[in-house]
Amino acid sequence: MIVFLQARCSSKRFPSKVLKPLAGIPLVIFQINRILRAALVEEVVVLTSKESSDDELCSLLDIHKIKYFRGELNDVNLRFRQAISKFGLKNGLVMRLTADCPLICPEILDYGISAAHKRQWEYLSNTVIRTFPDGLDFEIFDIEAFLDQPRELMDEYDKEHVTPYFYKNFDLFSVGQLVSSSDYSALRLTVDYLEDLEFITILIGQPKFSAANPSYIYLLELYNNVMLRRGEISNLDFKQSFEVRNYGDCHDLHK
Repeated sequence: MIVFLQARCSSKRFPSKVLKPLAGIPLVIFQINRILRAALVEEVVVLTSKESSDDELCSLLDIHKIKYFRGELNDVNLRFRQAISKFGLKNGLVMRLTADCPLICPEILDYGISAAHKRQWEYLSNTVIRTFPDGLDFEIFDIEAFLDQPRELMDEYDKEHVTPYFYKNFDLFSVGQLVSSSDYSALRLTVDYLEDLEFITILIGQPKFSAANPSYIYLLELYNNVMLRRGEISNLDFKQSFEVRNYGDCHDLHK
């Protein structure tokens, strides 16, 4: 599966966060390396903007020989449509990720990809009904179903966040949600602020950290170690299981 990794340097909360160093390399490169550890991911393409603020990002991607596409800054829905056309993708599935999740979990990505193909979901994610830590988010959608959606009916939120039309209209599409046996949606493994990056730097600085370990349970254990060292009790369950549910049948889990 091709992964479209959405990235920009003009974040108001934490400008150029995707270029900040993590374990000695830019955060976006750290994340791409993790994504490529998923066995079912074929390629990562970065989708960024045409704005000059993203020139440095594109120069970095050139150095690392990573494909990218430059499109609209705020209308990300259009950026994705343009990229799909540019790369000649007419059908099948594509994965959407955002480049502020350096600890993205290869095990979860592979599980989602496998589940999406097995059931042929038109949209599958773990983001609408949140049970995973913030920062382990993925979305998979059917290209034809995406391109057929009427942009004239979309508002600014739809266009900025790319995929809401799927789950806002779940009666029109097959929409699935991957949920875990425990709700850890309050845990933060994303980078919105400098303190988030500082926490993740501590987490991966542990002697037990291995970039080659793709496991979700392993990430929870690392998180737990940091919290215990801070004198906080996290009470994490290390016997997690995953389940894909039809979004329309998940009313008991809607947040």
